[in-house]
Amino acid sequence: MNVPNFDSLSREELVAMLKITMTDQFTGYLTGSAALAFYGETPKGKTLVFVDVCNVHACNHLYGMDNTNSRWIASFQARPADKIVKWGGDEFVILLDDDDADGFVSRVKASMRENNVYAVFSVVKTSTSLKETVARADMLAMSVKR
Repeated sequence: MNVPNFDSLSREELVAMLKITMTDQFTGYLTGSAALAFYGETPKGKTLVFVDVCNVHACNHLYGMDNTNSRWIASFQARPADKIVKWGGDEFVILLDDDDADGFVSRVKASMRENNVYAVFSVVKTSTSLKETVARADMLAMSVKR
């Protein structure tokens, strides 16, 4: 594998490489590893919404992978200050700018219904660790799925 000589790259080329490695190629959202790098330490008491999309396989068969991803993107109606992270294959983490989780989740659920996407949601308050907060939110989502 040829590794580029980073010393010879321009600032623009380095920024482009960072964008590619930090964002999910299908959705354009920040990846989980990039989110941990930037937001690994979170302010305590913020609102985090964990979304686990449940009908991915069916959507892929009905619409194709690219169209499934566009349905996810269309479903998240985040405000500019909200941070959306593609945490895993079909999990998303949203750090809300305010505490209106109920309103946000209601809007996303309605939009998902319109896009034939279904998900399990969990809402938690952040600790100072994004990783710990997401693990807690994931456990709540798993208990709902059971």
